[in-house]
Amino acid sequence: MAESEKEIDYRSPLGVTTDEIGDSAVKVSIVIPGVKKQSMRKGMANGSLEVQFQSRSFDVKVQLDNNKNGRKTSDHFRCHIKRLPQEILPERSTYKVEKDKIVLTLLKAKPLSWAGDLDSRGLEMDESN
Repeated sequence: MAESEKEIDYRSPLGVTTDEIGDSAVKVSIVIPGVKKQSMRKGMANGSLEVQFQSRSFDVKVQLDNNKNGRKTSDHFRCHIKRLPQEILPERSTYKVEKDKIVLTLLKAKPLSWAGDLDSRGLEMDESN
């Protein structure tokens, strides 16, 4: 992403949902209308994507390129989860781009259910985008 961090006015995604995949993983869907999957590749067809996994957090930054009335513009979105319920394996966690969303698969470090934490607290988001 070309612009410096301080100049970017990030917006929050339209929604973030979670689904446990047994006790071994959690699927996180980050809804951003307009995101298009690049055919035959992992990335986006209409912008850029940066995903960083840490042992207890993740940070997803999206630059969505638009063409409005012949003018090229970009919208910037960020989903920064600053504290996950338990540790994940960052090196084994993955992401993929789908129509209108980014889907993360977080592999858990320990096979424990996150259902109680996710139901009561959800994901602890950094709202200071």
